[in-house]
Formats: sequence, C-alpha cells, structure tokens
Amino acid sequence: MKNLLLTFAFVLLTASVFGQKKNKTVTVINHDSLAYTMALSVGDTNAAISALYQMNVKTPNNTDKLYLLANLYFGKKEYNQCINVCNLILLQNSKHLKGLNLLAAAYLEDHNAEGAILVYQQLDSIAPSAGNKYQIATILYQKKKFQESLNYLGTIIADSLSKKENMTMTYQNSSKQYLNQNVSTLAAAYNMAGYILLENGDRDRAKSLFEQALKIQPDFQLAKGNLAVAEKK
Repeated sequence: MKNLLLTFAFVLLTASVFGQKKNKTVTVINHDSLAYTMALSVGDTNAAISALYQMNVKTPNNTDKLYLLANLYFGKKEYNQCINVCNLILLQNSKHLKGLNLLAAAYLEDHNAEGAILVYQQLDSIAPSAGNKYQIATILYQKKKFQESLNYLGTIIADSLSKKENMTMTYQNSSKQYLNQNVSTLAAAYNMAGYILLENGDRDRAKSLFEQALKIQPDFQLAKGNLAVAEKK
C-alpha cells in the first residue's frame, strides 16, 4: 500500500456574507484556510496541521477536514496519529470509504496486519470489490497463511465481475528497474494463486494458473516471469 496516492482538496478561502443593504457583500477572510493553503504551498506540514486543527475546532463534524488531517499525518509517517484521526472520522461516519482505505493503509505501515484485515473486511462489506479481497489475500500470504489467502483468491476468481476491476502491479524488468503495470484484478488473482502453489511445490497447477492469468492479460509481466520460473523447475 506504499503507492497509496495522497490527495488534498482545495479549501474555500473566503466566504461572502450578505448585509441588510441590497447588493452589498462583505467578504470575510477565513484566516485558518489561508494559513493551511500557504503552509502547504511552502511545504510546512506542521503549520498546515496546526491550521487544520483550528478549522476542525470551529467545524468539528467536518469529516473532509479530518480526512485532510489524517492524510498529512500519513505523509509524515506518523501512522499512529493518522489511525487516531481516521477513527474520529469513522465515529461520525462509519461508511467513510476514503477514511477506511487510509486507515487500512496506516495499519499496514504500522505493521498491524490484523487491524488492516479487519478494515478491508469492513470495506468489502460496504462496497464489495475484488481489490479489497486481493489486499486481504496479500496480507494473509505475507503472514504465511497460504490456504486462507488461496480462499480469498478463489473468491475473486469465482466472481466474473473481477475482470472489470484493475490494479497496479510492480515488477522488475531485465535492467533491474522497477516498473508499474495496470492489470486486471482477476489476472492478478490467478498469478498470485499460482505463485503460492509454486512456493509450496505444486508446479503443474501453478503453471496452469500463470497461463490462465496470461489468457486474460497477455502482456502481464509478473505472470510471464513466474511462468518462466515454473517451466525451469
């Protein structure tokens, strides 16, 4: 989840208040918003965080501003603070998808695999997707819970809609450069299942799964490399 894209919303800088006299407008400057925007423009994350706290004090139920705050903590690698702010967001809106995704990413960076799995399961219950299941399968694989990982991958493979979802995979080319490739999540599930089987000595079934991944996406570089390894064994 390191490729997680951090996004910052533009914040309204001024508000207009209409007076009693017709056609007259008084502009009220939102100093906290100005401070936040200026701090970001010069790369002063601490000042931006301070400004966001001031804004959140004035509008405590604004989950958008809390999400900006959580994003800043994530960018500073202060994952525990990010987790705390995400939980504040979820207290106000338990189905805040961006907050849940950021919370899962923060748990992973904080080496809390169980926490991340629970959040991805919650996400999948709200907005089912092959991507959520793939994230869970990946975490389970890293914990060497191979059968549980294969079970989640099997769920992705059984769902025909998985082919319509895409994800970014990182691979190493012949020049030892790391490159990204956009691939079908269904193809990624076949490839990962094959990799688990290959690691556990089931070369024939692994080859079949790599070949299936390449039928779905012939240019899938990771699957090509894994198939080549399987054929040499």
